[in-house]
Amino acid sequence: MHLQFENRIKTAYKFVIFMLFLNSMHPWYIWTNQLFLITIGIGALCSIAILCLRNPFRLSKEDVGLFFILLIYSLFECLKSNINGIIQNIVLFVVWWGLLSLNNEDRKEYINYITKWFSILLLISLFTYLLWLFDIWNIEPTEIEYKDVGYSALNYITFIIQNDGRLTNFFRFMSIFAEPGHMTMGIVPLIILNNFNLKNKYVLILFIAEIWSFSLAGMITLFIGYVLFNFNKHLIKGLAYLILACSGLVIMFESLGYGDVIEVFLWSRLEVNDDGNIAGNNRFTSQVDTEYNKLFNSIDFLCGKEVDQNIIDGSAGYKVFIIQNGLVGLILAIRYIHIIS
Repeated sequence: MHLQFENRIKTAYKFVIFMLFLNSMHPWYIWTNQLFLITIGIGALCSIAILCLRNPFRLSKEDVGLFFILLIYSLFECLKSNINGIIQNIVLFVVWWGLLSLNNEDRKEYINYITKWFSILLLISLFTYLLWLFDIWNIEPTEIEYKDVGYSALNYITFIIQNDGRLTNFFRFMSIFAEPGHMTMGIVPLIILNNFNLKNKYVLILFIAEIWSFSLAGMITLFIGYVLFNFNKHLIKGLAYLILACSGLVIMFESLGYGDVIEVFLWSRLEVNDDGNIAGNNRFTSQVDTEYNKLFNSIDFLCGKEVDQNIIDGSAGYKVFIIQNGLVGLILAIRYIHIIS
């Protein structure tokens, strides 16, 4: 009976962690409600149950340091928050504590679970998106807005299209998430954690979805990750497959008369501007650059700070993450990816 109860708790916990993973990429279904906060709350309850099933203080040597960094970070966040912020930070701390309590086998199981169901979601989404893109399946979308971050999109249920007037948006796959870059933040770590094993059908689906997103940052991150994690005799073979896949996509678009899409999404973004910067390196506004530089002249560089949403609207990448989460948040993110890998 006890074993059956424990298995049910683990199953519920896996599902909640998967939902938190999806919610971190801002899917359309959380845009107009409090589902994100509700999921965090349920995640905390499941985490408490998981912690009760094992010794919560029995952490590996690697995890002990991460636990105290997480604790200090949460305390800093509570000190500068109102009562709602304090509750949210405590709940998030419990969720992270639950993840840290997992052993290596559990972590592998959770990564496989997330990889499987995320790829199935993307497969359904990409299939319906391609049917729509090639005018095989017609469906009337609804307009939705994500007022918290200033997004507007056309909602086709299984996928969305950014609704900012740019025709090129129709050719960038982003599934149900706020933008291609958000989807990339979920895909790339999973491909790396699965050691770029494209023989795994779920990893292959993730890779295809990433290519179709035309996310330059995602492509570069995958390339660097592959070189760093697979610097051996198989490197050349793997890079050849990557080049072959990208070339096939380029040839297909050219043959269908969409060569200008490749020009806009890739080649033009790799050009060097007069100031010596790559044209595609435009993820930050001047306001974000200013806030980023100011951050390191104050104590906020440790745990980040809250900034006006108008300042970070239209920006993405590491500078926005560091502004909001600080150096400690960055260390936690990198460290946890290293641990579960």
